[in-house]
Amino acid sequence: MKGGRLTVTTRDDLARRVWAVTGGLGAALAAGCALLGTPADALGAVVGSLLAGANFGALAWAADRASAASTPATIARRVMWVGASGLRLALVAVAIGVAVRHLGAGVPGLALSLAVSPVAVIWAGLAGAPRA
Repeated sequence: MKGGRLTVTTRDDLARRVWAVTGGLGAALAAGCALLGTPADALGAVVGSLLAGANFGALAWAADRASAASTPATIARRVMWVGASGLRLALVAVAIGVAVRHLGAGVPGLALSLAVSPVAVIWAGLAGAPRA
């Protein structure tokens, strides 16, 4: 509560903050890999950050669909969206394989950058949390 007003964070606000933090952390990681590592590691960091952001976006989209109002028709859709999460993870795995095998993305930069999205979720969530 600030100045007598309650600040409410919506899912869209949180998603925007997560994407912004993911982009910033990914760019910083890519710059660090370029300075301290190899160009392949920097490419891996860029590709991994893009994959992490896309994966989060797909997850947020599916969560919106799965949390819709509960009617018999939406319950069946909810099961479908949860099942689609398995396909989402399979697509991320294929994209990682393509990035390493065909683009020459470095595995260390790629692996580090995939951890950027969970860090961004925590950071963005804490930034929107009320302070005591």
